[in-house]
Amino acid sequence: MIRLSKYIAESGYCSRRRADALIEEGKVTVDGACVTLHPCLIRGDEEIIVEGRRLSPLKKEYYRFYKPPGYVCSHKDRHNTTIYDYLGQKYAYLRYIGRLDKASEGLLILTNDGSLIQRYSHPGFEVNRSYEVVLDRELTPGETVQMCRGIKDAGETLQCDAVEVSGEKTYIFHLHTGRKREIRRMVSSLGARVLLLKRIQYGAVSLQGLKKGELVPLTPEEMSRLIPPEAQ
Repeated sequence: MIRLSKYIAESGYCSRRRADALIEEGKVTVDGACVTLHPCLIRGDEEIIVEGRRLSPLKKEYYRFYKPPGYVCSHKDRHNTTIYDYLGQKYAYLRYIGRLDKASEGLLILTNDGSLIQRYSHPGFEVNRSYEVVLDRELTPGETVQMCRGIKDAGETLQCDAVEVSGEKTYIFHLHTGRKREIRRMVSSLGARVLLLKRIQYGAVSLQGLKKGELVPLTPEEMSRLIPPEAQ
């Protein structure tokens, strides 16, 4: 189920706030019945008419985006430039899966599929993530073992599933959790510093082939792996 105002906004007709106002003004009908109360939940296959215009059924869209460093994952931020400032209003209806902090770069998944976003946002839904990380020094074998066994920080246990050596001071970190600034906090606890943090994999979706700042639709194969059968 989806809120009527959200459905109208995601169809591209107007903003969510404007959709709320149109509903209150009695300018929206669902299967011929005028709706004026909030919240109104719909399935998404009803006939929705707004100000006399019939809306097309919501088309779900899925993209992979190479987030450049220096942008925050937020629709609005008074103090920072957001990924939506970068992408432009054309893509403002999309929401992101897999937040990255301002200094980090790499793979984000953008979609208007609310059910999928809710599923991946649930704390119990674990998805494998891989990051290319460049540090200011080499890690010792003992430190990589420590990261995989778990590091206590601010009451949380931060942990990698695996740490691979990729090059000089360069590593691939594999995790299945998405705690705030998890990698940076682990590295800092070891007395090292992150120089570059780039997500290269999120579940079945890879950053491979994307240029910095590029946004491309997911392939059918990527979508089939991203969306579990029970959610389709």
